[in-house]
Amino acid sequence: MCVDYRALNKINIKNRYPLPRIDDLLDQLHGARYFTKLDLKSGYHQVRIHDEDTWKTAFKTKQGLFEWLVMPFGLCNAPATFMRLMNEVLRPFLDDFVIVYLDDILIFSVTWEEHLHHIAQVLEVLRTNQLQLNGKKCEFGKQHLVYLGFIVGAGELKVDLEIVQVISQWPTPQTVTEVRSFIGACQYLRKFIRHFSQIAAPLHSLTKANQKFEWSRNHEESFQLLKRKITEAPVLALLNLQRPFEVEADASNYAMGAVLFQDGKPVAYHSEMFSGPVLNYPTYDKELYAMHQAVKHWRAYLLGKEVIVHSDHKPLQFLTTQSKLQQARHMKWMSYLQQFSIVIKYKKGATNKLADMLSRPPTPVNSALLVAMKIQPIVPSEYAKGYDTDADFNSAYAKLQQGKTSEFQLKDGLMYKGTQLCIPKDGDSCSGFVRLILPK
Repeated sequence: MCVDYRALNKINIKNRYPLPRIDDLLDQLHGARYFTKLDLKSGYHQVRIHDEDTWKTAFKTKQGLFEWLVMPFGLCNAPATFMRLMNEVLRPFLDDFVIVYLDDILIFSVTWEEHLHHIAQVLEVLRTNQLQLNGKKCEFGKQHLVYLGFIVGAGELKVDLEIVQVISQWPTPQTVTEVRSFIGACQYLRKFIRHFSQIAAPLHSLTKANQKFEWSRNHEESFQLLKRKITEAPVLALLNLQRPFEVEADASNYAMGAVLFQDGKPVAYHSEMFSGPVLNYPTYDKELYAMHQAVKHWRAYLLGKEVIVHSDHKPLQFLTTQSKLQQARHMKWMSYLQQFSIVIKYKKGATNKLADMLSRPPTPVNSALLVAMKIQPIVPSEYAKGYDTDADFNSAYAKLQQGKTSEFQLKDGLMYKGTQLCIPKDGDSCSGFVRLILPK
């Protein structure tokens, strides 16, 4: 049960206790071979509310007023309060063999004997603090399991298949709110998706202020491509903070892309669309800016370590030895990069493939060069032949011929879905040229 506490939340003093970054938690799992996941039973309800504060949680029912004695869902400070509790209870084990996100506890170990000892320690602490587990959701001694939407194990990180299925079946958005929901779901997995920013750009354009919502073919292609990319999401290596990193960065006219490598395996992808004055920068500046943005994005991993940065723009290899920088923005970017131990190496574009792909997404499949056009009137009888043999329309066309109801309609011998004319791919009359349809 969840009560509407918007009025209470509005006047409540906010608890600013931070929730951990999921990437920071997953980064600790490198080298672990055995995993145990513990889930608290109705975790919020295991936290008592001070007696003098229970009246604030009162809610009305047909049986009268009731007050919560334990922490309910819906309070703005509930996540922060619970996160603080879990960190205090598990503090002796955090960053050693335990990570926790709200009520999801993960125990990780290198050996089986060590893992059994770790489990016993955690269970004893939970028992001491009277925190109860949900046995049905706990998993013990696994070499692979799902944690926070990711499959972890064997030094690898994969996307949970349930999340893949949800996104692959996501219906076409009908409102700006639905577009934002879809983008938000995909953002959670963007480290798996090459040139994410470029692919999602058409959808982002729909969410701008005062932008009229009109779903076009361009938006549909972006929507479908994002779903396909997540379905085909690659396996990433779990990074090892004790090992060196390499970065590949590249820029195109309108975007930058980068890949973080460790031991020759991709650990994460990053991409950004250029905007404002950056779009007008010369090539050298865009390539340097791409390097700056890549290093800045992975700053937490790269600071204090020697980092090899690969670029396919040859002049950049002399950046650290130049006696004088020409532009103020070059000085600004170089000033930031100097806090890192960076070695810049030139890598030909032909071998710098991943970063190059991120900054230069492939041309959409619907783009084509029209060399010649043949214009002629549409003949309904010719399309009818095409409908009969076209795999996309033959079933619907047969139903219409039999007088059955369908999402399609027949008008003057032509098949429509709403106001859109259905053009079959099959048939001699329906191929080899472009048809231009003008209103009467």
